[in-house]
Amino acid sequence: MATKKAFTRCKVAAKTLDAEGILQTNKLGNKTFGPKPGETAKELELRLLLHAEQVHSESGAHTKVLKTWDTWAKDKGFRVRAKSVSAARLFLEQRVAQINSNHPLANGQLPWRGKA
Repeated sequence: MATKKAFTRCKVAAKTLDAEGILQTNKLGNKTFGPKPGETAKELELRLLLHAEQVHSESGAHTKVLKTWDTWAKDKGFRVRAKSVSAARLFLEQRVAQINSNHPLANGQLPWRGKA
């Protein structure tokens, strides 16, 4: 999805989702997400700009429920624990180290730590 038209669709779709908080791809018109709403949604999902969950619609077809991260966090009762970026970074580093330690074949790396 490298075209200017696709990029514009992604921008409009992200703004629409920000305004609504939650959308379902099978209920979207062509104007916002283009002729294939799933492709636009997937592009935003791959870039981690939204949370997407595949579900069955009322008719039984596959569709995706799209949520802003704020909406997802509220739905899950998620609360931010870290008081700062450095505290969050330290938490991630410790968690990855713990997982690597507990699983002999694991070799998880964080992008800012470089390759081992």
